[in-house]
Amino acid sequence: MRITLTLLKQHNARMFRRHWQVQGKRIPKDMKSEESLVARGIPIVEATSFLQQREGKTPEIVPEAPKLPENYHSKPCGVFGDSNALLLGMPQAQILLNTLKIDGYPEKLEDQMEKLSIPTNIERAMYQSVMNVCLFDPEQVKLEHRKKDPERPAYIFPRIYGLTDARRNRLLFHKFIQSCEKFAPASTLTDRRVTENMFFKYPFEVSENQLQLEVHSEVFIASKKAITPVDEKKRFEGLEMPNIFPALPTVSIPRTNIYKLENIYPLTNNSAFVHPHTLFLHFSTLDVKHLSDIPVSNTQFESRAIMKAFAVAASKARASLGTNVTDLQQPIVVQTVQSDGKRFQFGIFQLNSLDLTSQKQNYWYSSQIMNLYEECGVKKGKPTLEGYNRDVLKHMTVLYNNS
Repeated sequence: MRITLTLLKQHNARMFRRHWQVQGKRIPKDMKSEESLVARGIPIVEATSFLQQREGKTPEIVPEAPKLPENYHSKPCGVFGDSNALLLGMPQAQILLNTLKIDGYPEKLEDQMEKLSIPTNIERAMYQSVMNVCLFDPEQVKLEHRKKDPERPAYIFPRIYGLTDARRNRLLFHKFIQSCEKFAPASTLTDRRVTENMFFKYPFEVSENQLQLEVHSEVFIASKKAITPVDEKKRFEGLEMPNIFPALPTVSIPRTNIYKLENIYPLTNNSAFVHPHTLFLHFSTLDVKHLSDIPVSNTQFESRAIMKAFAVAASKARASLGTNVTDLQQPIVVQTVQSDGKRFQFGIFQLNSLDLTSQKQNYWYSSQIMNLYEECGVKKGKPTLEGYNRDVLKHMTVLYNNS
């Protein structure tokens, strides 16, 4: 509707203007504030006196330097932890740890593997244990997002309840250890002790770069006696170190300025079970991943095991012999079992020297990655375990009895 003079008389704008006119004629009340301030000895200064002052240069305000964290260092340190994986896999780990690799086991363990025969009742019990862990475990917790639709990358599937990877792997490790204990000699049983969640730290330098390994072993077997080192120099003759040029051995290891360099080996020298025997390592694609979300390859999967084995062996050597010792009179042997619940890989690491630039190189034996089963789930309403691999228990038994 068109606004006219007659309508303007009833418009809100007139009321607003009238309101300001009325309020502008109000007489301010004397609140006796000045008398109250004078009675308390507080001086009163006219505000206009500040406006008449000359404009001077504003004093420069120097901000206070931020307080640095307690463990801050100017020199960065590369920290390799449980969630990291080497970008170049085993070639990078071999150069970083000055280690030669052989596919297979030492000759004495290969002979034991051929002669070993596992009783049928233990095989059946292990088969049932795998089904109990993977299908019938009652844990129901909210799991992480796992599914992705390539055609709808932005769609987020609802989270489901079920068994976590960490619990499944830990239960599998214990089931395999129990199966190995059923027909192991009595002398072997009294020589082993099984613990969980052991933490190790080992600082060292590579090419003037400070590094530190901070790793866990989800299940750890300690022994009273150290594993006998292997003397197979002839098998390693002619083997050459890989070449990763132009990449550096420390590539993809995250660096930080907040760290504390210390050597941690959780078992004291006064303990009866002080020697490391076997590490059981949990692997999950939800925990171990690259910054670019590229899937972890098989060689990166294996390199993670050798890095943890070196951390355990080196921290044990430094805890027993001191920080200044580099050459070991008696090599330290550590065994590894790494699994994601389906894939298993076994390895044996022998630490010959802490000097990673010497001609005395370390040894690494590893098996092929093998599947515990082909498929485990519910088919047509029936729990099913297909393609169960008996060789996994066989390899586990040989490593458990190794001394």
